[in-house]
Amino acid sequence: HDTPIFIDRDGELFSSILYFLRTGFLPAKILADQAALEDLNREADYFGIEALSINIRNSTYPPTLCIEKFPFSDILLKLEEGYRFVMARRDHVVSHVCPHGHDEYQPTGYDSRCRHSHVEVYSQDILFAFMTLDKRFPMATIPMVTALLE
Repeated sequence: HDTPIFIDRDGELFSSILYFLRTGFLPAKILADQAALEDLNREADYFGIEALSINIRNSTYPPTLCIEKFPFSDILLKLEEGYRFVMARRDHVVSHVCPHGHDEYQPTGYDSRCRHSHVEVYSQDILFAFMTLDKRFPMATIPMVTALLE
């Protein structure tokens, strides 16, 4: 079979198809061009490359990612609820506490119901876990979480 095969399609788009078939990724140059992505999607349909069509749809309309912030001490409970760990970070938190139990550990700036003049102000660094229910993130294992706590 020394006879070359002639494919009467757009050569530039075909190079992007070959790149995708070789790597599993879309070329960066095509991601920045919405019109080229639409053309490439038509070519993917023509050649019947469903994985490429799905990849184009996901890059054109990426799902939004909802990440929630929890005190790190809640991480095991959140993992049991199906949350996935994204990252941990220490944040500086300033809070106030009324010795009478009003508005315990509320952030400063909070409109307190407590009108006592002897409210104590605390300033501390607290470790927070940023987590998501998005299944694109892998589930953290207990040893992973334990390693983070050390």
